[in-house]
Amino acid sequence: MIAVGPRERQTVPRSGSAPHPLLVSRAMGPGGQAVTARAGAHERPGSPSRRALLAAGTGVLLLLIALLVLDTLTPFVVGLLLIYLLAPAVAVVGLAGQPREAEEIVVARDLALARLTGGRLHLCHLSSAGSIELVRRAKAEGLRVTAEVTPHHLVFSDDDLVTYDTNFKVNPPLRTPEDREALRRAVGEGTIDAIATDHAPHAVEEKEAEFDLSPPGTIGLETALAAALTHLVEPGTITLSRAIESLSTAPARILGASDHGGPIEPGRPANLVVFDPAATWTVEPPFASRSRNSAFLGRTLTGRVVHTIHRGELVVADGKAQR
Repeated sequence: MIAVGPRERQTVPRSGSAPHPLLVSRAMGPGGQAVTARAGAHERPGSPSRRALLAAGTGVLLLLIALLVLDTLTPFVVGLLLIYLLAPAVAVVGLAGQPREAEEIVVARDLALARLTGGRLHLCHLSSAGSIELVRRAKAEGLRVTAEVTPHHLVFSDDDLVTYDTNFKVNPPLRTPEDREALRRAVGEGTIDAIATDHAPHAVEEKEAEFDLSPPGTIGLETALAAALTHLVEPGTITLSRAIESLSTAPARILGASDHGGPIEPGRPANLVVFDPAATWTVEPPFASRSRNSAFLGRTLTGRVVHTIHRGELVVADGKAQR
């Protein structure tokens, strides 16, 4: 048996048996627990990037040297300034590091199993440039592999974690800006097939706990389209048609959900979304979700869903849920 998702387990077919129809992979560790992965073996969840720390530290050091040379500060004041300015950088290294290799090793393993069994493989929530390269090579080889990425991994990076805002604590963790750019390019070129929200609501008191005690996850259903339009389509990274495909027809195709993501024509189920691509709005509660742990809180986004029709029933009207 191999663990292929947070709740599913599938059997690897024995030699000579029919290929398994679909293996859904999520980074899993010994015993089946989800493995989280981060930018590098020596970086910490919640910490600023090494580049940001180096720049901040260098600037502070040069300032203090200049002030000492000018004889305008006493050593005691210099010490207090150092503690005040550098304390945040010191504090953030108190959490255990989780390297990106934890994800990439599992991706490589599952691709090897797909190659062995001839099965289909879907990889959830990819977050590192190394994982993208593994998928790119597998597709070039002809393996039946598809992959997805979340909106928050396409928008944010580990530079956003310096405030210890637990809404940015996700699984897998946010990575470097370089990883984020690799993910964006992969969506545009089709190496990543779909954008999936990994919608993870949590109670307010859970997300108000300390960073290392708070559960990972952010809600994303109400911001997914706008995030893609604002951060991928507007800058020209991907086309509007590619954004729509990655959020609708591609996921439906991967799941075999024939009632969704198909052409708009008579006789087909009326599962439709009407959106305004030019609408600008600020993300703030209340949400249709009962939770409010959104990584996009306070952000201004462009593009908003106006109506949603599910099986012919209007379930969202003028941006308001009807249920």
